[in-house]
Amino acid sequence: MNSILLNSKYIDSLKEKYFSNNKSVKLFIALSDGTIVYPKESNSLKNSNIGALAAGVWLASSELSKNSFSNTNISCRYSFDSSDSGIQILPLHTLERTNFLILVFENITNPGWLKNQFRLLQQNLSEQSILNQSTKKESKSELLFNNITDDEINGLFSNLGI
Repeated sequence: MNSILLNSKYIDSLKEKYFSNNKSVKLFIALSDGTIVYPKESNSLKNSNIGALAAGVWLASSELSKNSFSNTNISCRYSFDSSDSGIQILPLHTLERTNFLILVFENITNPGWLKNQFRLLQQNLSEQSILNQSTKKESKSELLFNNITDDEINGLFSNLGI
């Protein structure tokens, strides 16, 4: 079973540190399949679309760059913006996959500063390993029923006529 270890309060504090809770800035973390894992209350269709589209555009751009650049080890980012509004996507690498840090901003007077803060946030999250993918193998101590006998199993389903 894959488990996402994500400390929302810690990310909230980093968002405050790097963006001063600017209401014109929205921050998302999406898994490689586009599922939004931060903020946790982002179950809206609009936010789900942001995650799915960000993952899709990243993967498409990544494939395009593999065919365009001879150096495939370059550090990439995706940016689509005007002078004061836009979206930027940076990778958050784990051992198993690439996830995405997504910044959506509008009406920003200094987008260069904002993008730099976004890169610093990405570095901080990467260094802290805030988004960990781990494969958890079920051990016998975690089983719901330990040392259950066939008679006990039969007893569980006896009222169903099985």
